[in-house]
This record gives sequence, structure tokens and C-alpha cells, in this order.
Amino acid sequence: MQSHYQQGEQHYVKKEYQKAIDCYTHSIEKNEDLLRATFHRGIAYASLKQWTLAKEDFEAALCFAMTPN
Repeated sequence: MQSHYQQGEQHYVKKEYQKAIDCYTHSIEKNEDLLRATFHRGIAYASLKQWTLAKEDFEAALCFAMTPN
């Protein structure tokens, strides 16, 4: 079975941006692939020209990337 993140990637490739966002959001809620899901959700938001939401996700992804494991 594919993860929500992987499903989001498939929707994004098909330019189904809102479906991709929904999948990435599920991934984030389940704490799966948190950094990648947040970053790619930002890209999907940007594809829909939802700039504020995209910026919020990019900033959150940057914080995740800078946090030591």
C-alpha cells in the first residue's frame, strides 16, 4: 500500500494539485515524511497560486530541515 505522501506525488504529476495537497496533509497529520510532505505541499499550493499557504509550508519545511534528529 502506498503512503499518503506517495499518493500525493502521483496526484501532483497528474496536475491534480488539490488532491495532492489533501494527500500531503494526511501524511503530515500522521507524521509520515513530514519534511518532504510539507515541502511538496508548499509546491502544490504554489502551483495553485496560493502564495501565503505555500510560504507557510516552505518556512515550516525549513524549520524541520534545521532541527537536529
